[in-house]
This record gives sequence, structure tokens and C-alpha cells, in this order.
Amino acid sequence: MIENNSKYFIGVLGAVLGWILAYYCFTNKIPNVNKVQSDYAIPSKLEIKLEDNDGNGEKETILRYNRTNYLLKINEEGTPYILPYDIKPIEVIQK
Repeated sequence: MIENNSKYFIGVLGAVLGWILAYYCFTNKIPNVNKVQSDYAIPSKLEIKLEDNDGNGEKETILRYNRTNYLLKINEEGTPYILPYDIKPIEVIQK
């Protein structure tokens, strides 16, 4: 009985490790390079994150490049574009 349990455990462990390895190998990764054609973004300086900056309960897609944040949006034709933005702190008014 113990031998059957250990075979089952090894099988499950192998399947999980195989899935992790496949996920790691085939996920879309940003290349870690520093030299690209002039006027092109260096991929290793790109980050994409989701944040609810305007507080409406829906997250916006943020593209961060070289420590600067941009809104990553899509126009009516489905073409992506970016907009620089700033977040202003909420003003507190004393009564």
C-alpha cells in the first residue's frame, strides 16, 4: 500500500513539475537586451501593470518605460497608443 502511495505521489509531483517547466519555457517574456535599433524602446526597460488610478473600480493598463508611466489605451480602430499622465494628490480643505 505504501509503495502505491509513493508511486502516486511521484506521478503527481512529476506532472506538476512538468507543467511548471512548460509554463516557464513557453510564456511570453520580455527579452533582456540593451542594444536595439535607434528610435526603438529597449524591451528590458518595459513594464506593464494594472492599477485603478482614478478610483472608479476599474483597472487601467499602465506601461512603464525607463521609470516613466504611460496609459496604454486602444483607439476606436483597435490600434494601441500611449498617453503620459500624472496623478495629482487629493486636496484637503480644512473647515
